[in-house]
Amino acid sequence: MNKYILFAGAAVFALAACGGADASDAQANVAAVADANAVDAHGEEGGSPNVLLEANAILPAGTEESRIAFGANSLDTIEQVTPILGETYHKEESTECGAGPMEFASWDNVVLMFSQGEFVGWELRAGSEEPWIGTPGGITIGSPRADLAAALGAAPTVEQTSLGTEFNGGGYTGLLSADTPDATVTALWAGTNCIMR
Repeated sequence: MNKYILFAGAAVFALAACGGADASDAQANVAAVADANAVDAHGEEGGSPNVLLEANAILPAGTEESRIAFGANSLDTIEQVTPILGETYHKEESTECGAGPMEFASWDNVVLMFSQGEFVGWELRAGSEEPWIGTPGGITIGSPRADLAAALGAAPTVEQTSLGTEFNGGGYTGLLSADTPDATVTALWAGTNCIMR
């Protein structure tokens, strides 16, 4: 049995089932977010993140020119992100996902998901702060719950699931440290992921 385990704060994600996030309108939801909501690698307001995570893509250089959308070739995707994320990464695969066989490439704080040779999803978890990785609106691990509505374009839905306090909005899904106003983001993902529920 192949297993893939993701650690996000105190939560443990284990391969058992596969869930997909509808990101068809995600670009529209985040395109108008002001740059002032973004932070750079040192946490300064108004900066530009090193790596941007959209609801249907990753921008490893933080620019539109570097955008890698879901559906891109898996080998090409890894080749383009390694100069930023690092040449050393861990690869695993599993045949137990509901969407079919999947492969995973993981760095310290980000995991890319692949299916049938295509890039299909990502997950952000706690880890190194270099490079800074987050959404165009500045959401990353540790971001306050209060920032989600402005950054995602609308207030996300929040509910208690087997994973914990889960939120959905703007094509993104994630976990909060608690169901309280002062909660922070502990995990964030988009696309097709294998997560036990």
